[in-house]
Amino acid sequence: MKAITRLLSCCSVALLVSSCASNLAETTKPASKPSSNERAVAERIFSMINADRAQSGMKPLRGNSGLNRLAQKQADFMSRGATNGQASTMGSNNRAQYASLRLNIENVTELANSTSSGNAASAIVQSWKGSPEHNRTLRQTWNTTGIGVSVGRDGKTYVTMLLGVSGTGVPRSVTPIGW
Repeated sequence: MKAITRLLSCCSVALLVSSCASNLAETTKPASKPSSNERAVAERIFSMINADRAQSGMKPLRGNSGLNRLAQKQADFMSRGATNGQASTMGSNNRAQYASLRLNIENVTELANSTSSGNAASAIVQSWKGSPEHNRTLRQTWNTTGIGVSVGRDGKTYVTMLLGVSGTGVPRSVTPIGW
C-alpha cells in the first residue's frame, strides 16, 4: 500500500512540474521583422503618445530597440491566435526581468491592445487615453519605450507597448500619479 501511495505521489509531482514548464520553442522564437505598414503604425503610436505627453508638460519618451524587440515578440504571439483574439500581457513579468537584467531598463510595465479599425494607431491610442487606468500609466514618469505591432490572420492589429526607465546606475522609481 505504501509503495502505491509513494508511486502515485511521485507521478502527481511529475505531472504538476511538467504542466508548469514553459514551451521553450515558443519562448525562444525570434520576433518577426514588422512589415512597413506595421512599423508605420508603431511610429504613429509613438508620435501620438509623445504629442499627448508634450501637451501635458511631460518629457517625451525615447524609443529603445531592445524594448521594441520584446514588444514585437508579444505582438506576434497575440497575432498568431495564442491569446484567442484578445490582447494579453501574459508573460509581462518575464519581459520586465529581461529588460532589467539585459537592457538596464527598470520598472517596466506593459500595455496591450487590439483593434479591427482601419486607423489602428488612432484607435489604440484613443482606447488607452479613454481608459483611466491606461491613461494614468501613460502619464507616469517613464523615459523609454518599445512598441510592437503585428497584424493577425483574423485581420486585427495587435499592439504591445513596453514602458520603462533607462537605468542610470542609481535606483530610481516611477512616480505614480496621485501618490
